[in-house]
Amino acid sequence: MKTLLCDVKDLVDNGYDEFGIQHELGLPTRRYATLLVRLSKLPQFVQNEYEILVDGGKTNAQWEQIANLYKAYNREYRDYPLGNGPRFTELWHSTI
Repeated sequence: MKTLLCDVKDLVDNGYDEFGIQHELGLPTRRYATLLVRLSKLPQFVQNEYEILVDGGKTNAQWEQIANLYKAYNREYRDYPLGNGPRFTELWHSTI
């Protein structure tokens, strides 16, 4: 079964921006599309936790944390491409 996040990843890989993704997938707002795009670029373990939210489930992860996680991950990506940098790890543990 293909998920919404997989669809977003496919569209990002094909060069779609947030507006195009919002239109293509019928998402309610561009902000939601932006959150999903950022989430699609984070490590898989983060995506797995947030996928629970996308599917309407319960988790301690909150949408508001994606922007901070995304920024920390990008800052540390060169040295920690697996998402195990100190700042990202600290943020992730405070998120879940």
